[in-house]
Amino acid sequence: MAKTIWDSIENDVTSLLKKAPVQKLNFESFDSLLKMTNGFIQFGATVVDMPGGALALAMDKITTEYFKLFHRNSLEAARENLESDTWVNIPADAEFERQALTLSIPVKEGTDVSLGMTSVNIQSAFQINLSKITNSCSSVIKMLHQYLSMMKAVPSLAVEAIHGIRELVEFYGFCVLYIFLKNSPVKPFEMNQNNKIV
Repeated sequence: MAKTIWDSIENDVTSLLKKAPVQKLNFESFDSLLKMTNGFIQFGATVVDMPGGALALAMDKITTEYFKLFHRNSLEAARENLESDTWVNIPADAEFERQALTLSIPVKEGTDVSLGMTSVNIQSAFQINLSKITNSCSSVIKMLHQYLSMMKAVPSLAVEAIHGIRELVEFYGFCVLYIFLKNSPVKPFEMNQNNKIV
């Protein structure tokens, strides 16, 4: 009886969740949606031994869709920042460095986000001079921070997040090269008939 009632409730919540305006959610709103949904799923596990799982599957699909939209928006924002960048160094203060090296992660390591998020400081693998960066570089660093936070909060997105990070860095790097080399006398690499770079 309890299983039947719970399945009915779970189906109702799942249909509501599928109607959520994912494309309009910022990261904080999406984080709240994740926490509420995961809390509801955990509550269901206490009511019945084996919840149906429809809600968890729907949440996985919504999370994947949200990440794809997030990635597209990040690439578009990087493009807009590149177009408007003056390429003048801007001084970055200690607060920027602290933000760039701080990740939001679940409260307990290895748990889902239903218990909430906390911040941890990470150590840079190599020395970075953040005192002189451009506006577009600053925005890309902040985007990379969001990718890492999302990857840590939703481990099932790790592979897609890494691919997204790679695409964002490649896009930014190639755009910067194009901007600075388009009027340069330096020729692009060419291959001769023996497959040697000339």
